[in-house]
Amino acid sequence: MRKSVIAKGNIHPNDHARALVTDTLPGDVPIVVSNDGFYKNIKAIPHANGHYQEFIDRLLKRARPYTIPYRYNILRPNGSPRKLSLMHPSGQIEVANFYREYGNLIAYFCRKSDASIRSPRKVGSLFFVRGRGSEKNKLKGAGIDTTNLENTVSNPASYFAYSGYDRIYKFFNSTDYMRLEKKYAVMYFADISKCFNSIYTHTLFWATADVATAKDNTSVAGFSNAFDKLMQSVNYNETNGICVGAEVSRIFAELILSEVDKRAIENLRKDSLNFKINYEFRRYVDDFIIFADDDVVAQKVMSSIKIALSEFNLLLNDEKTVKVSRPFITVKSRIIRDANIALSNFFERLCQNGLVMVDDRVSI
Repeated sequence: MRKSVIAKGNIHPNDHARALVTDTLPGDVPIVVSNDGFYKNIKAIPHANGHYQEFIDRLLKRARPYTIPYRYNILRPNGSPRKLSLMHPSGQIEVANFYREYGNLIAYFCRKSDASIRSPRKVGSLFFVRGRGSEKNKLKGAGIDTTNLENTVSNPASYFAYSGYDRIYKFFNSTDYMRLEKKYAVMYFADISKCFNSIYTHTLFWATADVATAKDNTSVAGFSNAFDKLMQSVNYNETNGICVGAEVSRIFAELILSEVDKRAIENLRKDSLNFKINYEFRRYVDDFIIFADDDVVAQKVMSSIKIALSEFNLLLNDEKTVKVSRPFITVKSRIIRDANIALSNFFERLCQNGLVMVDDRVSI
């Protein structure tokens, strides 16, 4: 039996600046932009060259209490534009500093939801078990590390380790999804209308004020207000809307939406509808997948979610709400299933022709 080898990963416990790389994924920035060089230059400060140091100081030491992000548009698959925001370098450093101070508290507050399938659970581990997949993240991808993956890779893909799935399509291939399909008769898809653009930054305090302080004795008000001010300062001091694209924005939204999940479940319990008995729902960032025995229960779940969202000035997009009856096969899941079958058949043919060995070594 092969012995597990515990090794130290490629991060240092005090290197909070790694968030400069992990928070700006390749799919969320213009194709000509990379933060790899920015990270290396920050790690090189202070620099012996006076002109270099002066340039860095002017770039990062801002004169105003806010910065203006770079806005740009990308095209969705349907051809409609989507506006993304790349935060100013000094704003990105502020985010890294915030993670250093409040990283454990972020994970603490994100544990409230029983429905979220993409939620920070802890700051990424410094150690991993050496194996075949250790170099999985050596080349920068566009994902996050889940809790079952973070202890097997030497190069963390994200500052936090997440519960659930790094991509929503993996949920539809999971045993959890198959169990839900067997148990419930109907499924509804719903999402929040213009979620990030609609978030009012002050509502973070509404989501955390009733939660006890964490073990480090940092006050809830201090954490909430600090995060609120951070999200404003990196977004031209706007309180309505947060930057779209950065991982910190997804985390900010997760803190609020975790409380939405909790309130919706509690309200349904008062109506004698119990989570995991009469219904279940899963939430991936701002997408809800609702499972129930019938339409009546599903509509009550939907109404409870709407009420909880309204308490944070958020709305479901009724135009995009879709009902699917069992078997729960949608256009997206059918494409994913067919692609998986095609890849499996392709790999099998390679094996039959002697081009690929079972232990992942290529032999031509």
